[in-house]
Amino acid sequence: MTDPCLKVLFAEDEKIQAVWLQSLLENYGYSVEWVTNGLQALDRLAKDRFSIVMTDLMMPEMNGIELCQAIRKLQYSHYIYIIIVTGKEGKEELISGIYAGADDFINKPVDEKELFARLKTARRILEMEQTLVDQYKEISLLSVTDPLTKTYNRRFFTEQLQSEMARCVRYSHDLTLILCDIDHFKAVNDTYGHQMGDLVLQEFADCLNRGIRQEVDYVARYGGEEFIVILPETGCEDALTCSERLRQEVSKLSFLSESGPFGITASFGTVTVKGRAGRDYPDVDILLKATDDNLYQAKKQGRNCCVCSKI
Repeated sequence: MTDPCLKVLFAEDEKIQAVWLQSLLENYGYSVEWVTNGLQALDRLAKDRFSIVMTDLMMPEMNGIELCQAIRKLQYSHYIYIIIVTGKEGKEELISGIYAGADDFINKPVDEKELFARLKTARRILEMEQTLVDQYKEISLLSVTDPLTKTYNRRFFTEQLQSEMARCVRYSHDLTLILCDIDHFKAVNDTYGHQMGDLVLQEFADCLNRGIRQEVDYVARYGGEEFIVILPETGCEDALTCSERLRQEVSKLSFLSESGPFGITASFGTVTVKGRAGRDYPDVDILLKATDDNLYQAKKQGRNCCVCSKI
Protein backbone atom coordinates (compact mmCIF):
# COMPACT_ATOMS: atom_id res chain seq x y z
CA MET A 1 0.00 0.00 0.00
CA THR A 2 1.32 3.44 -0.94
CA ASP A 3 2.28 5.71 1.93
CA PRO A 4 -0.39 8.47 1.94
CA CYS A 5 2.40 11.05 2.29
CA LEU A 6 3.78 9.86 -1.05
CA LYS A 7 0.55 10.38 -3.02
CA VAL A 8 0.78 13.55 -5.09
CA LEU A 9 -1.88 15.16 -7.25
CA PHE A 10 -0.32 17.47 -9.83
CA ALA A 11 -2.44 20.10 -11.62
CA GLU A 12 -0.61 21.48 -14.65
CA ASP A 13 -1.87 22.40 -18.13
CA GLU A 14 1.55 22.28 -19.82
CA LYS A 15 2.08 18.67 -20.88
CA ILE A 16 5.87 18.77 -21.23
CA GLN A 17 6.30 20.23 -17.74
CA ALA A 18 3.77 17.78 -16.26
CA VAL A 19 5.27 14.65 -17.85
CA TRP A 20 8.79 15.61 -16.80
CA LEU A 21 7.80 16.36 -13.23
CA GLN A 22 5.63 13.25 -12.92
CA SER A 23 8.51 11.06 -14.14
CA LEU A 24 10.92 12.75 -11.76
CA LEU A 25 8.68 12.25 -8.74
CA GLU A 26 7.89 8.63 -9.59
CA ASN A 27 11.62 7.85 -9.83
CA TYR A 28 11.87 8.96 -6.19
CA GLY A 29 9.04 6.69 -5.06
CA TYR A 30 6.10 9.09 -5.21
CA SER A 31 2.73 8.04 -6.64
CA VAL A 32 1.68 10.85 -8.96
CA GLU A 33 -1.54 11.60 -10.79
CA TRP A 34 -1.68 14.43 -13.31
CA VAL A 35 -4.70 16.59 -14.16
CA THR A 36 -4.83 19.68 -16.33
CA ASN A 37 -6.86 22.12 -14.22
CA GLY A 38 -8.30 22.86 -10.81
CA LEU A 39 -11.75 21.42 -11.50
CA GLN A 40 -10.27 18.08 -12.45
CA ALA A 41 -8.14 18.21 -9.32
CA LEU A 42 -11.21 18.71 -7.12
CA ASP A 43 -12.93 15.81 -8.83
CA ARG A 44 -9.99 13.50 -8.08
CA LEU A 45 -9.76 14.71 -4.47
CA ALA A 46 -13.42 13.79 -4.01
CA LYS A 47 -12.72 10.21 -5.13
CA ASP A 48 -9.28 9.43 -3.72
CA ARG A 49 -6.94 10.52 -0.95
CA PHE A 50 -3.95 12.69 -1.81
CA SER A 51 -1.79 14.25 0.89
CA ILE A 52 0.14 16.59 -1.41
CA VAL A 53 -1.28 18.79 -4.16
CA MET A 54 1.12 20.55 -6.50
CA THR A 55 -0.58 23.09 -8.71
CA ASP A 56 0.39 25.50 -11.43
CA LEU A 57 -0.68 29.07 -10.78
CA MET A 58 -2.15 29.79 -14.22
CA MET A 59 -4.58 27.17 -15.60
CA PRO A 60 -7.84 27.25 -17.60
CA GLU A 61 -11.28 26.83 -15.93
CA MET A 62 -9.87 27.01 -12.38
CA ASN A 63 -6.45 28.44 -11.57
CA GLY A 64 -4.11 27.55 -8.72
CA ILE A 65 -5.36 30.26 -6.36
CA GLU A 66 -8.98 29.21 -6.86
CA LEU A 67 -8.00 25.56 -6.33
CA CYS A 68 -6.30 26.42 -3.02
CA GLN A 69 -9.38 28.30 -1.87
CA ALA A 70 -11.68 25.45 -2.84
CA ILE A 71 -9.56 22.82 -1.05
CA ARG A 72 -9.47 24.81 2.19
CA LYS A 73 -13.19 25.54 2.01
CA LEU A 74 -14.12 21.88 1.55
CA GLN A 75 -12.26 20.82 4.72
CA TYR A 76 -11.22 17.25 3.90
CA SER A 77 -10.89 14.63 6.63
CA HIS A 78 -7.10 14.83 6.35
CA TYR A 79 -4.73 17.71 5.82
CA ILE A 80 -3.67 18.43 2.23
CA TYR A 81 -0.31 20.12 1.80
CA ILE A 82 -0.44 22.49 -1.17
CA ILE A 83 2.59 23.60 -3.19
CA ILE A 84 2.11 26.19 -5.91
CA VAL A 85 4.46 25.80 -8.87
CA THR A 86 4.72 29.04 -10.82
CA GLY A 87 6.76 30.76 -13.47
CA LYS A 88 5.75 34.16 -12.13
CA GLU A 89 8.04 36.11 -9.87
CA GLY A 90 7.12 38.69 -7.27
CA LYS A 91 5.57 38.90 -3.85
CA GLU A 92 2.04 39.58 -5.05
CA GLU A 93 1.44 36.00 -6.25
CA LEU A 94 3.16 34.56 -3.17
CA ILE A 95 0.98 36.59 -0.79
CA SER A 96 -2.20 35.74 -2.74
CA GLY A 97 -1.32 32.06 -2.63
CA ILE A 98 -0.67 32.07 1.11
CA TYR A 99 -3.97 33.85 1.78
CA ALA A 100 -5.69 31.28 -0.44
CA GLY A 101 -4.29 28.41 1.65
CA ALA A 102 -1.05 27.36 -0.05
CA ASP A 103 1.69 25.95 2.19
CA ASP A 104 4.68 26.51 -0.09
CA PHE A 105 5.87 27.85 -3.44
CA ILE A 106 8.42 26.69 -5.94
CA ASN A 107 9.45 28.58 -9.05
CA LYS A 108 9.77 27.34 -12.62
CA PRO A 109 12.02 26.03 -13.97
CA VAL A 110 11.88 23.58 -11.10
CA ASP A 111 15.21 22.76 -9.50
CA GLU A 112 15.33 19.06 -8.60
CA LYS A 113 17.20 19.47 -5.30
CA GLU A 114 14.98 22.32 -4.18
CA LEU A 115 11.85 20.35 -5.10
CA PHE A 116 12.76 17.35 -2.99
CA ALA A 117 13.87 19.51 -0.09
CA ARG A 118 10.42 21.12 -0.09
CA LEU A 119 8.70 17.76 -0.44
CA LYS A 120 10.71 16.47 2.51
CA THR A 121 9.38 19.38 4.54
CA ALA A 122 5.87 18.59 3.35
CA ARG A 123 6.19 14.97 4.42
CA ARG A 124 7.56 15.92 7.83
CA ILE A 125 4.60 18.24 8.45
CA LEU A 126 2.10 15.65 7.20
CA GLU A 127 3.60 12.96 9.44
CA MET A 128 3.43 15.30 12.44
CA GLU A 129 -0.19 16.10 11.60
CA GLN A 130 -1.02 12.37 11.35
CA THR A 131 0.65 11.75 14.71
CA LEU A 132 -1.54 14.42 16.28
CA VAL A 133 -4.64 12.92 14.65
CA ASP A 134 -3.74 9.44 15.95
CA GLN A 135 -3.13 10.80 19.45
CA TYR A 136 -6.46 12.64 19.38
CA LYS A 137 -8.26 9.45 18.30
CA GLU A 138 -6.59 7.51 21.09
CA ILE A 139 -7.55 10.12 23.68
CA SER A 140 -11.10 10.23 22.32
CA LEU A 141 -11.36 6.44 22.51
CA LEU A 142 -10.03 6.41 26.07
CA SER A 143 -12.65 8.97 27.08
CA VAL A 144 -15.47 6.58 26.11
CA THR A 145 -13.81 3.31 27.15
CA ASP A 146 -13.99 1.46 30.45
CA PRO A 147 -10.33 1.05 31.52
CA LEU A 148 -10.75 -2.43 33.00
CA THR A 149 -12.86 -4.25 30.41
CA LYS A 150 -12.04 -2.15 27.33
CA THR A 151 -15.73 -2.02 26.48
CA TYR A 152 -17.47 1.31 26.01
CA ASN A 153 -18.35 3.19 29.16
CA ARG A 154 -21.71 4.50 30.34
CA ARG A 155 -21.07 7.94 28.85
CA PHE A 156 -20.67 6.46 25.37
CA PHE A 157 -23.69 4.22 25.87
CA THR A 158 -25.91 7.17 26.81
CA GLU A 159 -24.85 9.15 23.73
CA GLN A 160 -25.09 6.17 21.40
CA LEU A 161 -28.51 5.15 22.66
CA GLN A 162 -29.86 8.64 21.96
CA SER A 163 -28.42 8.43 18.44
CA GLU A 164 -29.85 4.96 17.80
CA MET A 165 -33.26 5.97 19.13
CA ALA A 166 -33.27 8.94 16.76
CA ARG A 167 -32.44 6.58 13.89
CA CYS A 168 -35.26 4.29 15.00
CA VAL A 169 -37.71 7.16 14.79
CA ARG A 170 -36.42 8.27 11.41
CA TYR A 171 -36.55 4.85 9.72
CA SER A 172 -39.16 3.01 11.85
CA HIS A 173 -36.62 0.35 12.81
CA ASP A 174 -36.71 -2.03 15.76
CA LEU A 175 -34.14 -1.49 18.49
CA THR A 176 -33.14 -3.86 21.28
CA LEU A 177 -31.34 -3.38 24.59
CA ILE A 178 -29.87 -6.23 26.61
CA LEU A 179 -28.94 -5.59 30.23
CA CYS A 180 -26.89 -8.43 31.69
CA ASP A 181 -25.45 -9.05 35.10
CA ILE A 182 -23.00 -11.67 36.45
CA ASP A 183 -24.80 -13.86 38.95
CA HIS A 184 -23.45 -13.81 42.53
CA PHE A 185 -20.49 -11.66 41.53
CA LYS A 186 -19.93 -10.50 45.11
CA ALA A 187 -19.28 -14.11 46.04
CA VAL A 188 -16.57 -14.27 43.36
CA ASN A 189 -14.77 -11.32 44.92
CA ASP A 190 -15.27 -12.63 48.46
CA THR A 191 -14.14 -16.17 47.63
CA TYR A 192 -11.36 -15.65 45.09
CA GLY A 193 -10.30 -12.04 45.63
CA HIS A 194 -10.75 -8.82 43.69
CA GLN A 195 -7.92 -9.56 41.26
CA MET A 196 -9.74 -12.70 40.15
CA GLY A 197 -12.96 -10.65 40.10
CA ASP A 198 -11.37 -8.21 37.68
CA LEU A 199 -10.32 -11.12 35.44
CA VAL A 200 -13.89 -12.44 35.49
CA LEU A 201 -15.20 -9.03 34.42
CA GLN A 202 -12.67 -8.86 31.58
CA GLU A 203 -13.48 -12.36 30.31
CA PHE A 204 -17.21 -11.71 30.61
CA ALA A 205 -16.87 -8.51 28.57
CA ASP A 206 -14.77 -10.31 25.94
CA CYS A 207 -17.41 -13.03 25.72
CA LEU A 208 -20.12 -10.44 25.09
CA ASN A 209 -18.04 -8.70 22.44
CA ARG A 210 -17.40 -11.97 20.62
CA GLY A 211 -21.12 -12.71 20.53
CA ILE A 212 -22.34 -9.53 18.83
CA ARG A 213 -22.16 -8.13 15.31
CA GLN A 214 -18.91 -6.27 14.97
CA GLU A 215 -19.19 -2.56 14.08
CA VAL A 216 -22.99 -2.84 14.33
CA ASP A 217 -23.81 -3.66 17.95
CA TYR A 218 -22.31 -2.03 21.05
CA VAL A 219 -21.31 -3.36 24.46
CA ALA A 220 -20.86 -0.97 27.38
CA ARG A 221 -20.12 -1.42 31.05
CA TYR A 222 -23.21 -0.08 32.76
CA GLY A 223 -21.93 -0.26 36.31
CA GLY A 224 -20.13 -2.80 38.50
CA GLU A 225 -20.81 -6.24 37.03
CA GLU A 226 -23.66 -4.99 34.79
CA PHE A 227 -23.16 -4.61 31.05
CA ILE A 228 -25.57 -3.30 28.45
CA VAL A 229 -25.76 -4.17 24.76
CA ILE A 230 -27.34 -2.08 22.00
CA LEU A 231 -28.65 -4.11 19.06
CA PRO A 232 -29.76 -1.75 16.27
CA GLU A 233 -32.39 -3.00 13.82
CA THR A 234 -33.04 -6.13 15.86
CA GLY A 235 -36.49 -7.55 16.57
CA CYS A 236 -37.67 -9.41 19.66
CA GLU A 237 -37.12 -12.96 18.37
CA ASP A 238 -33.60 -12.24 17.15
CA ALA A 239 -32.88 -10.40 20.40
CA LEU A 240 -33.96 -13.39 22.48
CA THR A 241 -31.82 -15.66 20.30
CA CYS A 242 -28.85 -13.36 20.84
CA SER A 243 -29.44 -13.19 24.60
CA GLU A 244 -29.71 -16.95 24.89
CA ARG A 245 -26.56 -17.47 22.83
CA LEU A 246 -24.65 -15.03 25.05
CA ARG A 247 -25.99 -16.72 28.19
CA GLN A 248 -24.79 -20.13 26.98
CA GLU A 249 -21.36 -18.81 26.02
CA VAL A 250 -20.93 -17.16 29.43
CA SER A 251 -21.80 -20.45 31.16
CA LYS A 252 -18.92 -22.11 29.26
CA LEU A 253 -16.31 -19.74 30.70
CA SER A 254 -13.87 -21.39 33.07
CA PHE A 255 -11.51 -19.78 35.56
CA LEU A 256 -8.64 -21.27 37.53
CA SER A 257 -8.11 -20.06 41.08
CA GLU A 258 -5.75 -21.22 43.82
CA SER A 259 -8.57 -23.32 45.23
CA GLY A 260 -9.46 -24.85 41.87
CA PRO A 261 -11.49 -24.11 38.75
CA PHE A 262 -14.84 -22.36 38.80
CA GLY A 263 -17.39 -20.96 36.36
CA ILE A 264 -19.96 -18.20 36.26
CA THR A 265 -23.44 -17.58 34.95
CA ALA A 266 -25.28 -14.40 34.01
CA SER A 267 -28.84 -13.15 33.81
CA PHE A 268 -30.22 -11.19 30.85
CA GLY A 269 -33.04 -8.66 30.63
CA THR A 270 -33.97 -7.80 27.06
CA VAL A 271 -36.39 -5.20 25.67
CA THR A 272 -37.21 -4.49 22.04
CA VAL A 273 -38.69 -1.23 20.83
CA LYS A 274 -40.88 -2.07 17.86
CA GLY A 275 -40.56 0.09 14.76
CA ARG A 276 -43.66 2.20 14.39
CA ALA A 277 -44.21 4.55 11.47
CA GLY A 278 -46.12 7.64 12.54
CA ARG A 279 -46.25 6.62 16.22
CA ASP A 280 -44.37 7.94 19.20
CA TYR A 281 -41.44 5.95 20.54
CA PRO A 282 -41.00 5.42 24.27
CA ASP A 283 -38.74 7.73 26.20
CA VAL A 284 -35.20 6.47 26.79
CA ASP A 285 -35.80 6.36 30.56
CA ILE A 286 -38.86 4.15 30.01
CA LEU A 287 -36.82 1.82 27.81
CA LEU A 288 -34.04 1.56 30.40
CA LYS A 289 -36.50 0.90 33.22
CA ALA A 290 -38.22 -1.85 31.21
CA THR A 291 -34.82 -3.47 30.54
CA ASP A 292 -33.90 -3.26 34.21
CA ASP A 293 -37.27 -4.75 35.19
CA ASN A 294 -36.66 -7.71 32.87
CA LEU A 295 -33.22 -8.27 34.39
CA TYR A 296 -34.84 -8.24 37.84
CA GLN A 297 -37.37 -10.83 36.65
CA ALA A 298 -34.53 -13.02 35.34
CA LYS A 299 -32.88 -12.85 38.76
CA LYS A 300 -36.20 -13.60 40.46
CA GLN A 301 -36.75 -16.65 38.24
CA GLY A 302 -33.53 -18.23 39.52
CA ARG A 303 -30.81 -16.42 37.54
CA ASN A 304 -28.89 -17.79 34.53
CA CYS A 305 -31.85 -17.10 32.24
CA CYS A 306 -33.20 -14.54 29.76
CA VAL A 307 -36.37 -12.49 30.04
CA CYS A 308 -37.43 -10.69 26.87
CA SER A 309 -40.30 -8.33 26.10
CA LYS A 310 -41.24 -5.63 23.63
CA ILE A 311 -42.72 -2.17 24.04
